[in-house]
Parts: sequence; C-alpha cells; structure tokens
Amino acid sequence: MSTAKGLDGRAMGRLKALGINAPEELLLLPPQQYLDLRRTTGTLEGARQSGERAFLRLKLVSGVKVYRDTGKPPRASLMVSDGISEASITVFGLVAPWQGLRKGSFISVLTRVETWGDRLTLKSPELIPAHELGRIVARYPGKEKAVRPETVGRYVLIALQAHMEECIGHIIRTIGMPEAEILRRAGVDCASLRILLERLHRPITPEDVGFAMDAVRRINALGALTERCRPDDAGRESAGESAQTGAGGLCIPLETLTALVQALPFQPTRDQRRAIWDIYQDLVAERPMDRVLTGDVGSGKTLAYGLPAAAACKAGYQSVIMMPNLLLATQVADELRELFPGLPVELLVSGHGRTEAFAGKPVIVGTSAILHWAKALPEPLAVDLLVIDEQQKFGTEQRAVLVGPRTNRLEATATPIPRTAALMNFGNKGISRIQSMPVEKHIRSHLIGPDEGQRVLAGIERAVASGYKAVVLYPTRESDKSQYLLAIPRAGGQIEAAIRLMRANGASRLAQINDPRQLPPAALAQGVALESHLVATYSGESGVDATLAQVLAEAGVAGAIALGETAISAGIRDVTDAALAFERRFPGRVGMLHGGLKRDDKVQRIAAIKAGAFDVVVSTSVLEIGITIPDLRFLYVVDANVYGAMTLHQIRGRLARKGGNGTFVMGADRPLDQLQPETRARLELVLGTNDGFEIAQGELRQRGFGRLARGAEEQSGFESGLFRGAKVTPEDIESLLATAVAA
Repeated sequence: MSTAKGLDGRAMGRLKALGINAPEELLLLPPQQYLDLRRTTGTLEGARQSGERAFLRLKLVSGVKVYRDTGKPPRASLMVSDGISEASITVFGLVAPWQGLRKGSFISVLTRVETWGDRLTLKSPELIPAHELGRIVARYPGKEKAVRPETVGRYVLIALQAHMEECIGHIIRTIGMPEAEILRRAGVDCASLRILLERLHRPITPEDVGFAMDAVRRINALGALTERCRPDDAGRESAGESAQTGAGGLCIPLETLTALVQALPFQPTRDQRRAIWDIYQDLVAERPMDRVLTGDVGSGKTLAYGLPAAAACKAGYQSVIMMPNLLLATQVADELRELFPGLPVELLVSGHGRTEAFAGKPVIVGTSAILHWAKALPEPLAVDLLVIDEQQKFGTEQRAVLVGPRTNRLEATATPIPRTAALMNFGNKGISRIQSMPVEKHIRSHLIGPDEGQRVLAGIERAVASGYKAVVLYPTRESDKSQYLLAIPRAGGQIEAAIRLMRANGASRLAQINDPRQLPPAALAQGVALESHLVATYSGESGVDATLAQVLAEAGVAGAIALGETAISAGIRDVTDAALAFERRFPGRVGMLHGGLKRDDKVQRIAAIKAGAFDVVVSTSVLEIGITIPDLRFLYVVDANVYGAMTLHQIRGRLARKGGNGTFVMGADRPLDQLQPETRARLELVLGTNDGFEIAQGELRQRGFGRLARGAEEQSGFESGLFRGAKVTPEDIESLLATAVAA
C-alpha cells in the first residue's frame, strides 16, 4: 500500500496506465473537474426540472436490497426522500459503498433526477463520502481496469505530503530557470510553486480553481517556448545531430547571385528579390539557416528558393530540393533547367534505380525517394542547403534524415503546417513572405450542398464554351457505383413508398433536387417539373436505373421516369466513373488523372493536360500541389468537407496561374446545415480569404500547433506541456508574450 512515506511500487504500477512514471509527475496531473460540495443545491423535483446534475442531501426511507443473480453484475436498490418527494435508486456493479446504509440515515449524492413511469429515479448517482463534504473537491481521470478516479485522488493527497519537493525540482529542471524566475516570466502572482500546487489540488474557493488553472496554462506555455528557444545546437542534438562546430557559413560570392538574377528572362518581383536576399544572407551567416519561405500559390516561390540553390551549386555546395509528388518534382526540375541553362539538375523519384552518389554536386530535385537513396549510400550525404517545398506533406522525422550539423534548412509553402506557423509566430524560425503576385488574378469561391450538381455542370459548360479549362476533383480513384436521376410524380401520395422501394432495391445516398435550373435536358424533354415531380439523385450499381423504374411500376408507383446517369451529383465519388460520365457529355475532350497511373503514363498524361489537350480534367487530389494547367478557370471539389483548409487552398491555387478570373466550388457531401460545426468553420475559413498565410493562421487556432520542440513529431494539435492534459493553445502563448512585453 501507499503510505505517508510516499507512493509504493504497487501504486506506481497502476499510475503507469495514465503515463505517470515517477511519483512527482502525479502532481503535474491537473484535475479533470472540480466539484463544489460546500452546500446542497435543492430538491428532487427541482433537479428533475433542471435536467442538470445536482448535489442533494437525502434520507433513506427503505433498507438497501442487494441482488446477486448468476451471470449478472450485482445490483442494489433503495428509496430516498428529500422531505417532499421520494425517488428510487438502483446501482449496478459496485454496490459495496451502498449496502451498509441503514433506513433513516442521510446520504449526500451527485446525480441527475429523471422520471421513470410515475415516479422519480436517480440516474448514475455518486455517493459522496463524509470527508469530502463542505469542500471543493478535485476529480482526476482514471483508466478502466487499471486505476479508478477516486484511487488517483487518494494518491494525489499522498504525493502532496511526500513528493512535493521532488515535483518542484522537476519543474525547475525541465524549464531550466530558478523557481522565482519561472513564476515571474509566466506572470503567475504566487509566492511559490508549493502554494500553486496546493491551490491546484486542494482549492478552498472557486477563485483558487481559476487562479491555479490559469497558472498551469501559463507555465505550460513558458515551458513550450523555452524548449523551442534554447540554442539551436541543443535542438539539433535532440534530433540526433552533432553540435555545430563553428565552421561558418557557405562561401557564395555575391557576384554569383547577382549574375544569376541578371540572366533571368524577366524581372523578379520586389518580394521575390527580398526573399532571395534573406536566404542568401542566411546561407553566408555563421549559423545554419532555419527559415520558412511562405507565399500564396502562384506567387513565385520556386524562383525565390531555386536561385539561391543554383548559386550554392555554382559555388560547389550540395543543394537538395524535396517535393511531395512525382509530378511537381518533374515540373520544378524542368523549371530550374529552363531558368538556369547549364545548371546541373538531377531528378530523383520513385523507380529511379540509382544506388550510387552523383558525380559533382548537382542540384538534386525529387520526392521522398531521395531519403531512401541517401540512406543506402556508403557515405552520409552532406547536404548544405535543404529546401522542402510544400512542407506539410513531409513528416518531421522524414525531414531530419537529410539534416546534418551544417545543413541550411528552408521550408517553402503557401500554407505552413500549424507547428511551423506557431514557430514563425512564437519561436525563433526566420520567415520570408512573398505577398505580391507576378500576375493579377481574381478567384471567386463558393460552398454548395449535394443537390446543386447541375449548377456546377452549367459552370463547367460556360468555362469550356469560353475557351477555358475545367477540373473536377474527386477524393477516390474508383468504385463500383454510378449516379442516377429519377422523377416520381407528386400526385397520388406515392413518394414515401417509392423511396422505400428504391432503398430496398440497392439505391443509396438519395438527395432531392430543389432548384429547377439543376434539371437535366432529359427531364425537360419528358415533361418533368419540380411542381409535378420529386426529382431525386441516387447511387447504385450500373444499370440499376432501368431496374428501379420497372420495380416501381410493378409495385403500383405509376409514372416514375428514369432520367439516366448524371455527371455531377452527390453520388459519384470516384474519378473513374466521373470520367466516363463526362466523356459522354464532352466526347474526346476529357482527361483523367489519378495516383494509380504508372509513372510514365502519369508524366505523359500531365504533359498532355498542360499542353491543353483536354477541356475537362477529372482528377484525384494528385493535382493538388504545384501542377500548372494553362487557362484553368473552373475547379470543382467533390466532398470538399473531407479535406483540410490548407489542402483546399492548395487546390484552389491551380486556378488562373497566368492571371485572370477563376471560379472555385467546394461541394459538401451532405446539406450544409448538417455539417459539423468544426467542418463548417474550416470551409468558411477557405471562403473568407484567398491568402494562404491567413488560412495557416486560422488553422493554427482551430487545430493547435503540435509540439514546438525541434524533432517533435506532432505537427498539429495543442502542445501537451509540463502539466499533463492542460493543452497549450495559441491564445496561451500570445497571453504569455503580452505579459512579457508589458513587464
């Protein structure tokens, strides 16, 4: 057992289920909730009317009957009264605390009160022990089959007596500053950490609770920042790298950089020139670069990092540029060769078959295949400049493979992952932002429900008729479902019966068309109107539309009209089916692109798309990042609610890459009023701005930022911090920084 001397081995064995490995760590587990048990809160009837959990003092008006049926958990039943009304209690499982109670005694319970038949009953009552009455009581998380919440509470009381000094020392060592400095920098108005921990676990007033929880968040925020902002060498060592030896920066003559800029066939924008200069200054500085290059899609980031990479190559240094997919890697390699004639550029992607190092030090452009190639080399690859384009597609551990003690790191993205956005705001990561665009374009964004497919189809037809291109993006490659239209007469009260028959015969994902503009020409030709017919879209096996019409007719549903397959609707969820449907509407003018294509087929297909061979491109999200389609002016994303805001912004960036107007449509897979609040907020974030940096900031607040420490794996979510479970949010960091500035 645990004693006043501390928590014993048996107790620690149970606590390991909560991730607690040392006694002092238990005091860093904030309560899950606090119960104010200083006074009872009313009557049985009042609790029933409120529907809320209430703290009641009740008298037993019966004895406790315990039932132990074979094969079932034990249960106890009794009757209680508040002096006005009576209620029944039935407890299942843990009946021991109840079975010793006697008729006429008083108990205090936390419970909800409900009506069962014609009497009141207590729902999930919690029997409060006498020693907790008249106090604010902390409740802690437990782990099923390992440790009960009330047991954790007892262990905390022991730790407060026996392990307080150990816990304070642990906090001081982790944050790396004296106790008084921790409290001052965190803005915690408290004389000592001991008092803070006492108020956290044994509060006397509600004000103690508010103070302690605010202090916990502030100390967690301070810990996150100090962990991140320790010297860079410490961070590199934590990621498995040796410390910087002070060898200095790269020796790249300024004349080399200037000559490359002057040889360009166009004038870089002001922001591009500033970014190039920032990167150059970092490369020649004493300490290795750790910078983010952020700019909206189409702002010219490739030039901003490509030119310094070319300069480093010409000066004899190794530059590596990592891309998230084959298509983008190929495109960037081609762009570098075109921008800098004679520059040695090597493409390294899946299936390359290369096992040896390159002669000299060319600029290596590729996908994650670079990682596997580098690991297989007999000697470690010394990378002087590592550029990771669209860095949200690579994990932290992946990026660390190519990072050595002298590696300069540059992450280029339109939409930084939340962790990187946090480091830009709150850490010591450098940032270069390209705000100006080489071309002027105007993109209109829309969010629609599943019954507005005909509106989308009309937009595609307008774009194609105007000589532009359209893309429809689906989340999956293929399925065995098709999408159909069926008109059911409203007269005769047949609609409910028809829908039941449709579902019973293989129709799924039914959706009603409510806008007459969405009716296909076939409907109008057969006299179908929304006033006289319910027009439904549904998903089903190939050929099910003819079968369903026959089934409905045989069942007495007269006048049902099969309107055939539709190209855009709620049901087609894959690129293969959609491409076939669009091909019927635009014969010979539809191209299909998905990740399942073989490498050479994929390269040839994207080349044909870029050459303008297709008016309509049906694709999966393989099109998401970096691919340029000339004259693309209309882009529709099916099931947009399954994507993140940053991904949707990347997709939107394919529009009007050479300037002009574009239309971006996000289609949800359910009515908009049925979307989860967080999903709707994410889509509204994309609707509200075309600025990728603003979207990254918005996602930072919605998703959190993961761990800020170097080498941390989590790229989103909220920093866990020193105190377990008290997540650090962006607001906590901002509050801490505001306190520091005010001081």
